[in-house]
Amino acid sequence: MIPNVLFCNHNAFLNEYKFDIINKNTIRQYDMVVDSAFHEYKNVKMARGIKNILHIGYFKKDILNEKYVPDFGRLPNFTDKTYKRLTKWEINDYYNQSLVGGIFSECEGACFA
Repeated sequence: MIPNVLFCNHNAFLNEYKFDIINKNTIRQYDMVVDSAFHEYKNVKMARGIKNILHIGYFKKDILNEKYVPDFGRLPNFTDKTYKRLTKWEINDYYNQSLVGGIFSECEGACFA
């Protein structure tokens, strides 16, 4: 008897409508946005050559890797060693102000960005 089981990747269940284009006429202020954890394994140093980059970051408490806060580009939710969590709407607004998004880690899980 075949068990009643379905195996599929969890990315199949991402809600593609979580983030959306707010206004097609929005001015693109940033060449790239990187939305990732502030940790070494995310390899955001690879984007150092991007002239106008925006980093939306956060810390993962369960990660053993060293923290890494980018020292280049704009960091709207991390200033003077103070971290502020952005709302879904703030993040969506930053996405709309960016030409492309960047991911530089060797492996990723489900990625809304």
